[in-house]
Amino acid sequence: MRQLHALAFCASLLSVHVAQADEPAYMQIKVGQTAEIKGRWEKDGGFRAEEIELLPDSRRPKLRGTIDAVDTTTRAISVFGQWISVTSSAQFLDAADSVVHFSLLRPKGRVEVSCRIDSAGEWTARHLRIQNVKQSDKIKGTITRTVYDGH
Repeated sequence: MRQLHALAFCASLLSVHVAQADEPAYMQIKVGQTAEIKGRWEKDGGFRAEEIELLPDSRRPKLRGTIDAVDTTTRAISVFGQWISVTSSAQFLDAADSVVHFSLLRPKGRVEVSCRIDSAGEWTARHLRIQNVKQSDKIKGTITRTVYDGH
């Protein structure tokens, strides 16, 4: 296995594991490109990529995974170790007949969240989905740094 360490999707450190190949596609990933990485977050803090797709346009970060923690005082959730503020302007995209509030966000619950990042690097949720979230984890956004460890 090769390991790609990337400060990807604007702010959070990821460790992406992908299968070794003669000319691995991940070695061609460059800063400024937009990518969608599907896989799973592992206990060692790495994100094991099962599929990497380069996208044509820049995108705001979007995460699909398990909520690590909820801070009710600051109205923030942690996904993949990244704290995301959930302001009153955040839109819940669940069924129109469902009432969804911040109070329904729970550690170990599944979430899909689209974010914006301000100039200070703070993440704020734009859209959230907490019902019928797929079981596969996904990270989408613009790559800001890559480092290859050589293994």
